[in-house]
Amino acid sequence: MKKYVFIDNFYILSFFNFYIFLCVAALMAGCKGGQTQNEATDEDTTKAEVAVEDEMEEVEEEVLMPTFIYYFNKDNMQVVYWREHEAPEKPDEDDEYKDWYDDALRSWKEQDMLLRNADKYNRMYITNDKFVNVKFLEERYINPDGELYGLGQLHCATMPSAGLRYAFADPNEKLKAQEWGVLYTLVADEYLQTRTILPIKENSWSSTRSDKPFPAAVVKQLEEEYGMKTQRSHIAALLGDRYKYGTVQFKSKNNKAIALEVITDGDNVYSFPVEGYYEPGYGPTWNVDDEGIYLPSGVTMAFEGPDGPELCYIHHAPESCTTGHLYIRDGKLVKADQSCYYVNIDEGYAKPLWKKDREKYVKAIEEYDPEFKNYELDNWAYIDIDKDGIDEIWLKSYDPEVGAILSIKGAPTVLCTTDSKMQASLYKGAILVSGPCGGPCIYTQIITMKNSQKLTSLEYTECEGEVDGYFRAGEEISEADAMTFKANALKTEHDRWPCFHSSND
Repeated sequence: MKKYVFIDNFYILSFFNFYIFLCVAALMAGCKGGQTQNEATDEDTTKAEVAVEDEMEEVEEEVLMPTFIYYFNKDNMQVVYWREHEAPEKPDEDDEYKDWYDDALRSWKEQDMLLRNADKYNRMYITNDKFVNVKFLEERYINPDGELYGLGQLHCATMPSAGLRYAFADPNEKLKAQEWGVLYTLVADEYLQTRTILPIKENSWSSTRSDKPFPAAVVKQLEEEYGMKTQRSHIAALLGDRYKYGTVQFKSKNNKAIALEVITDGDNVYSFPVEGYYEPGYGPTWNVDDEGIYLPSGVTMAFEGPDGPELCYIHHAPESCTTGHLYIRDGKLVKADQSCYYVNIDEGYAKPLWKKDREKYVKAIEEYDPEFKNYELDNWAYIDIDKDGIDEIWLKSYDPEVGAILSIKGAPTVLCTTDSKMQASLYKGAILVSGPCGGPCIYTQIITMKNSQKLTSLEYTECEGEVDGYFRAGEEISEADAMTFKANALKTEHDRWPCFHSSND
């Protein structure tokens, strides 16, 4: 299939990309193994520890396994890449960290398969019994600055990522827009030709008090298999009228934290061990802020496949989100993480600032005030001051603190400048700039806006309670008119404070 390149908006957060690489490598290192072994190597090694080190069977590439599509609205839905196009390099045999490679290669193969078969994925499942037909548009990979879009992160709606973009097959399709983005399941018709969808009935869970334990026989079998005692178990979902999915959490042993992903099929019990971290005095943990509880994944779709059940899951943590598949192969339960995304929970309203646009804006500022040639304006925030659907931009330097707010509809135009003394406050359709201008004097400027352009302004200087004239658009007006103007302009504070981003992030 032809590889498409789509140019859109984004800037790379290099730190988080490195974080994601480590996150994927670490999580996938835990995805080894199918069914556990039965014998420990010595009395200080649990059977679960041996199981965690089993090799996981590689997903067959010709199977177009479901994936996950990040949906905001009809114009913003895509499979977000978690890897680059290039396959990971195989480490040297003497590399002590080489264990990550096999799972990293499998994960890369899944993404590469999606790229080559992107036009075959045409069903976006909102729930397990409701889907919307979609079509592949293009790949988004290289940004306008000639760099790779960010990988492995779930952003706000205005911050694009590398990935595969989709649209509704029917442009008249109606689906609720999502403010924060939702991961839906994307499925190929080819996959459904050999699978049937299993209904999912979730068991609600709020704390360990609402655990719905597995039968005692299942728990006993797993205890004997892993050589550990159970602390708790929970059936998270019933899949059709045959399968149960849930978790078993063992009591820590030898400073090891082990939990199991479990699927039962009648008397058949399949499990996959997940090793957490154990800290003496604190206890076990698998995710940040999990309070020592291994939480089940959310099953988004379940299928009856040729070899048994195949589940699509999402495992959420406060600042990460892992997606993948659970399935049975050769009598073993396989847990195959597909991606580990960093979740930008504190990103605010983020939009990229491309180099070519920044050059235009900086040029306009320097023409307005040549003094700005001495400053590096490398921080920016977009904000729609007059609520007309078109953003303005605020460029800043923090050392020293100087900045300028511009209208960028058409040719960029400076609305006002700011510094450590002259601070700006934003209102709906207006900007207030005020600060000391020498001695006891305070300077005030109020700029009003409409249709993303400056409408007019009011300026005055107050010294020890006395104002020597009010000037609107350069012409002096009465105090009464000035106070009316001020009251109307500053009637409503802006409901969003600008969220600044930096080219150094």
